This record gives sequence, structure tokens and C-alpha cells, in this order.
Amino acid sequence: MEKINNNLYTLFIDESGVASLNHRGKVFILSCVIIKNSDIPIIQGYFQLLKREYFRNECKGIHCTDLFERTYKKYRKLMVPQDRRNSFLTRIEDTLKIVPFQSAIYYIDKDKLRNKIGYKPYGGKKSTTINYDLPYELVSRNALIDFSCFLASKKTTGEIVIESRQFSDQFFVSYFDDARKPRLKGGKINIYSECVKSRINSLSIANKDYIHTGLELADIGAYTTYRRKARDPLSMMKINISFSDCIHKIYKGKTLIKDSTNQKLIEVTEVEPQDVKPSKLI
Repeated sequence: MEKINNNLYTLFIDESGVASLNHRGKVFILSCVIIKNSDIPIIQGYFQLLKREYFRNECKGIHCTDLFERTYKKYRKLMVPQDRRNSFLTRIEDTLKIVPFQSAIYYIDKDKLRNKIGYKPYGGKKSTTINYDLPYELVSRNALIDFSCFLASKKTTGEIVIESRQFSDQFFVSYFDDARKPRLKGGKINIYSECVKSRINSLSIANKDYIHTGLELADIGAYTTYRRKARDPLSMMKINISFSDCIHKIYKGKTLIKDSTNQKLIEVTEVEPQDVKPSKLI
């Protein structure tokens, strides 16, 4: 009988970009951060001290879209009485380098996926034959398989905490259920079902007002990866994109997976969820 390791892990998930195939955006990102449960208080302590220094409020959440694009509105203390945005982001970089977490980041090139299935975005009545949430389903399945394989390699179990998608939370729940079923759509045997079922104990969905350092880390990874892939063609960013690039590089350095070509940013290229295979553990 396998001896179970008591060092449990939590997978925190957030996204960037719009998953829907009917949205003309090209890039969709799923950001995963894996933290050993005993390390969570350590990371929270670092970020609480950082928030106390810059916001005088340990409970203020860090959300990258607001930080990089709506700084004056959402983080006025970083600009008044003096502009401290660069100083704050430098401290974020330094903190991310030393706190104990690992990352796994997945992306979909929606243009490639649309070409493969022969679909073009359009307005008006939606198709009844297209799964518009397919990009999210593909990356979610990859993340669920990878996390269960990681837990198996550690001989332990874990749980998932995901940032709410507001009115679309039921989709991830269904993808989680599908990953645990012995057979996939079309009757194909799900060879990863037992691993997912036995290794991942629970799934929690956090509302938008819930502040957890793990979700903040997932948000940072999602936003900075999105900007690395899509850049800023509409000039939305009010802070130099080089800060985002530096943070993205830190996340790549902390990844626990790679693809078949040794890339640390996982591009999911399959068209059918049942064809998704696990990444390589580093």
C-alpha cells in the first residue's frame, strides 16, 4: 500500500482573455499556481507586509488588470502623494522570486483552433453545434490531468480553488466531473480518471470579493502571460509593459511542467478534450 505524504497541495486557477470562440480575441490563458498548504501562510505573510507598506491595508486585493490599466482609480495610494508604482512592482518581482510556489500556464491560440474546426466568429443567433467554451474546456482538462499527475508523483492529494467566472462556473464543474468519469464523450476510455478522482479531493469556487494570496498569484500569472502573448495593441496599460514581461519570466522559471518540445508555456493544440494528454513534469 502506498504511503501517503501529508504535505497537501492546493491548485489556484485564474484566467485572462475571453474563452468564447465567438469572441474575436486571439489568445486565452489559464494560469495555475501550485502551493504546498504549509507554505500558504508564509506567502500570505510576505504579501500582507507589502500591502501594509504601500496600501496601509493588508486586506486590499491585488488584481493586475486594475493595477496595470486603472491604477489611479483602484490603487490611488500608489500615485498620491507620489508615484510609487514602479517601486511597488519591483517589490512584487522581488517577492515572487523568493516565495515558495510553482506555476503551470496554458494558452490557446483561438485563431488556430477556429481554423481547425472551420468556424468564424459572427454576431446574431448562436450556433447550436459549436461548443463556444471549447478553449476553456481544453486548457481545464490539461490542468486537471497535470495536477493529478503532479500529486501522484508526490504521493499525496490536493484541492482546487478557482476564481469565479460569475455566470459560467458550472462549466468548470462539469469539466472536473468529466475528468473523473471512466469514459469520455464518444465512449473513449478515460485513462486518467482514477488518478484525478483519487488525487484531487475537492473543488472550491471563490467569488470575486474573496481575497487569497494563491488566487492573487494566479491572477498575476494570467495577466502577465496574456500581455506577453497579445502585447498591448489598444494601449490599455498605464505602466510600462517591461514590468509585466519581467514578472512573466519569473513564472516561467517556476513552472513544474513542459511540453514535448520542452517549452514551459503550454500551448494546447488538441481539438477534442478527450485527446488532451498530460504535460511533462520537470
